[in-house]
Amino acid sequence: MGYYFLCPKCFKLCEAMNVVYEEYPEYTVVVKENGEIEYLRVDSVDGDYSRVTHECGFETEVWVAENFLVFVDLEEKTIKPIGKYWKEFEKDFKEIAKKIGFGVINRR
Repeated sequence: MGYYFLCPKCFKLCEAMNVVYEEYPEYTVVVKENGEIEYLRVDSVDGDYSRVTHECGFETEVWVAENFLVFVDLEEKTIKPIGKYWKEFEKDFKEIAKKIGFGVINRR
């Protein structure tokens, strides 16, 4: 028994997913009277964003890694959705669980 990530692309149960943090400078975009666009860098502020990736090529900027978390009992061959992604896409979760040979434990 234990917690795993379930990749929504390759359906692999894995102990790790990659999170890539990227920083970028923030700009204010202004339009001049003549219609030209000017980008003004705001030096005091840097923004950042992250994306979750998996070795199969899966990538998302919308979801965080914790959203793909599941609880698995390998002996009983059961799986329970923990993360928000799997709770939101419950129908897909049930289909994937069946494909990989697991019964779904009710999440309530």
